[in-house]
Amino acid sequence: MLHLDHHGRRLIGHVVPGTTAAVYNGTPAISDVSLLKVGGHVQVIGAWHPTPTRSASPPSTPPTEV
Repeated sequence: MLHLDHHGRRLIGHVVPGTTAAVYNGTPAISDVSLLKVGGHVQVIGAWHPTPTRSASPPSTPPTEV
């Protein structure tokens, strides 16, 4: 689980084995997110965020990348 902050709003990112990946300094994507640093900047691609007006179930293939 990753705890993120976006413009002062707290978000929780779930690490999904086989889906979550990280790229460090232009290297190929890897599943090891242990090199992320507390307080560092990340770009999240393909996140799903429930809203009160949408269904509470995620899409059939929820891509969660860090």
